[in-house]
Amino acid sequence: MTREAVDANESSPAGSPWQVLRTFLPFKTQDHRQWWDKTASVLGRALEIAKYDVQAQYQHLLLHYATVTATAGPFPNEKGDNITWLGFGSQVGTVELSFNYQNDSKCTVRVGGEPIGPYAGTDIDLTNEYAASTLLQNVTSMNSSVDIDCFNWFNQTAVLSNGEASQPQNRNCQYQTQRWVTFDLKHSGDFTAKAYFFNRHKAKFVGMDVRSHMFNTIRGLDCLSHFDTPLSLLEDFFSRPGRESLLPEMSFSVDCVEPKKTRLKIYAQGILKSLSAIHDCWTLDGRITGEHVDRGFEIWERLWRQLVHDDPSDLEMKHLVEFNWEFSPGRSDPIPKIYLFPMHISDDRVVQVLNGIFEDLGWQGHVQMQREFMSEAWYGTFRPSKAQLVLILSSYRAAKDLKTSKNFIKIISFAYIPGSGPYITTYGNPALSDVE
Repeated sequence: MTREAVDANESSPAGSPWQVLRTFLPFKTQDHRQWWDKTASVLGRALEIAKYDVQAQYQHLLLHYATVTATAGPFPNEKGDNITWLGFGSQVGTVELSFNYQNDSKCTVRVGGEPIGPYAGTDIDLTNEYAASTLLQNVTSMNSSVDIDCFNWFNQTAVLSNGEASQPQNRNCQYQTQRWVTFDLKHSGDFTAKAYFFNRHKAKFVGMDVRSHMFNTIRGLDCLSHFDTPLSLLEDFFSRPGRESLLPEMSFSVDCVEPKKTRLKIYAQGILKSLSAIHDCWTLDGRITGEHVDRGFEIWERLWRQLVHDDPSDLEMKHLVEFNWEFSPGRSDPIPKIYLFPMHISDDRVVQVLNGIFEDLGWQGHVQMQREFMSEAWYGTFRPSKAQLVLILSSYRAAKDLKTSKNFIKIISFAYIPGSGPYITTYGNPALSDVE
C-alpha cells in the first residue's frame, strides 16, 4: 500500500464497507467494538478478494456485526484474566473464518464461532446456556429461510442445561463448549446457518458414552428418521472393537433449515498415524464405495503425504485427524470428509502444497486468491487509527514472516462430492491475524 493510496483513502468519505460501518454502527459494549475491530477488517478484505459485490459485502458485514461479534464474549485482555468461559480458543477468541474452494468457481467465505453470554461460566450461567439460542432466534427475523426446529430439539436433548449443571454432584465440574454456530456467506448476499453440538457433558450426566448418547438423541427426532438406514452404517462401524478408542472425540451438526431438508453431519476425531487406518475410516471399512470415494482418497493421500508423512517433526499432534460423515436427504450412504490440523507447519508451506493441488485440479483462480487471502486479508489487513479510517502503512508488514507464521491455516478439510468433485476448505482464527 503506497502513501498515495493511504492519503486518498483518508480523504475519501467512502472507504471499504467495513470501514464505513465502523464509523456509523453503534456498539453495545466495548467488547463488541473490539471484536469488530479485530475481525471485521479480515472478513471485509476477504469478501473483496473473493469477489463479493459491494452490496453483498455490506450485508455480510452487518450479519457479522449483529451476530458473531455481538456474541463473542469478553475480549481477552493482556493477561486473559477477564475470561470466565473456557470455550475453544477462549484466550484468543472463538471467531472462525473459513474459505471454501470448489471447481474453480467463486470462493465461499464462512464465518462463525461460539456464542458466549455475558455471564457464561459464572454461577449465573454455568454452561453458557442462552447465547446460541438467542442468537439463532434473532437470525430467524433476518432470514425467513432459517429454521431452528432441529436446533431447538438438540438444544434440549444433546447438551447440559444450567439446571442440570447446578445439581450438587456437578457443582465442581468445569464446563466447556457445547454449541457452535456458523454462517455460509452467499455471493447473492443471502446466508445459511449451521449449528454444532458437543454432547460429552450431557452424556456423562445421563450415564452414557458420548457415541451412544449422540445416536440415541439423533434417532429421537422423528423428522430425521429417513437417516436411520445410513446411520446404521456408521453405528456398525463404531461398534467394532477398538473403533471408539480410535476416534474418541465425537460431535454432530445440522443445517438450520426445514427439518426434512437438513443435512446431518457426524464428526469424530483422534490420532491416526497410518494411511490404512485413515482409509478404513474414510470408507467405513468398505461400507462406503464409489468413484467419488476412490478418487477423493487419491487426492487426500497427496495432501496427507506432503503435510504429515513427509514432515520431519516427531510431534504427536501432527497425526490428529477429524472425520465428518455427511448424511443428506435422498442419499443411501454418507459422504466422508476429513480434516487435517497443520499447526506444526508454516503458512507458506501449507499454501504451497494446497496451490500445487489447486493447479493440478485446474483451479488457477483459486491459486492467486489463496495467496491474496493470506498476504492481504490475513497479514495485511487494515487497522483503524484514532481517526478510525486511517490505513496502516505497513499493511503487508507480516509478509516477511510467512515462512514461519502458523496463524493463517489452522485446519484443512477435504471431501469429494459426487457430481461436483473436490471440495477443499481452509479454516483460521481472524483474532490471530496480526499476531507476531
